[in-house]
Amino acid sequence: FLNLLITCIAFFTLVPWAMYIGINQTIGTYLDRGIFRVEFGDTSGLKGYSGCYKAGDVPFKFRMGGERLFYEHYNSSHSNIDNSAAIKFGFCRDEKRWNIFLANHSNACKIDTDNNEKLLAYSTESTHFEIHSNFGDLWLSREGSPLDINFIEGENKEYSCGMVVGDGICDIALNTVGFDWDGGDCCAATCNHPSCGVDGVTMAFQTDLDSPGMGYPDCIDPSMRDITIFIDDIIQGTYSPTIFDKANTTPPLLMMDCDGVVHLTVTLQNNMTKNEETIQVEDGASCEIFLDEDDEYSEVNYAVYSNEIVRNEDSQYIKRNATNSQGQF
Repeated sequence: FLNLLITCIAFFTLVPWAMYIGINQTIGTYLDRGIFRVEFGDTSGLKGYSGCYKAGDVPFKFRMGGERLFYEHYNSSHSNIDNSAAIKFGFCRDEKRWNIFLANHSNACKIDTDNNEKLLAYSTESTHFEIHSNFGDLWLSREGSPLDINFIEGENKEYSCGMVVGDGICDIALNTVGFDWDGGDCCAATCNHPSCGVDGVTMAFQTDLDSPGMGYPDCIDPSMRDITIFIDDIIQGTYSPTIFDKANTTPPLLMMDCDGVVHLTVTLQNNMTKNEETIQVEDGASCEIFLDEDDEYSEVNYAVYSNEIVRNEDSQYIKRNATNSQGQF
């Protein structure tokens, strides 16, 4: 009797739950996982379609007819593809796979190439109606070659949908290997945009800046190498203003250039002395430091190290220089 009772309890518990999942998979509500973000690689030919995708709304009558949940481009205003709003991820039950397609409807099984609809890529065969289960699988281009694609998982993905990879602004949320370090935006050697590094530094040499400088404080690309600048002294000389002088003189400006790319530009402040700043540069780069100072300051002494300063005989000393000159290393 006890075995029969356990069997009955299991039957009347599991069967309704399985039916609930099956019905909701059919109508699409159980599969709605909100938003995910995808980045297409340079070799995919689909990089312009990168961004967030949001679960679309399939009318109830079509859900019952077999259409599964689909995802449509969420932040199309950031795409350089005119019709990116029509890009969709949809599960085709007939082909047992997820399709990435261009169409004005949500049925991934009915892609009409004669009506300017396109299959762009697809997953390998899958029985998962939940796309998140396919994130780690192999995806293929329309021609059948492996697709350069990266899905971003995790909670609260929507907050990054307004951010753009490769726009010259270092977005911390995208500064990961999955986003190729925000498309290179976070490092001077890899950023390619007019906005690169602008007002990127608010603190330098352990000092809050009076005005923002140019730099890349969030560069964490492991392929870069550290260069550390140590400010030994900022010596203020004798200064006697006349009626022809400006009311306020300009403190010295320090700029570090590597291979023709500015990595750091900050106005030096007296409280920066005895402090250091570490800059990330490309391995093997040729760098120079420039000092542009006002006559009020008679000397700025600094040292440059290729590793973290430890201030002992083991420190790898590269170059020491003073004002009215430039240092190359």
